[in-house]
Amino acid sequence: MKHELDKPLLLVADDTPENIDVLAGVLKDDYQIRVATNGTIAFKLLS
Repeated sequence: MKHELDKPLLLVADDTPENIDVLAGVLKDDYQIRVATNGTIAFKLLS
């Protein structure tokens, strides 16, 4: 397993909690996951 800081950072933006859970669950071993539940939050995280 990779050290957390060695993983690329990935932003998951979705307003459906189930989709976020599935994506984060599948990708968490290879990516640092950040979550946004709407577009406004996503843009704030990107800036």
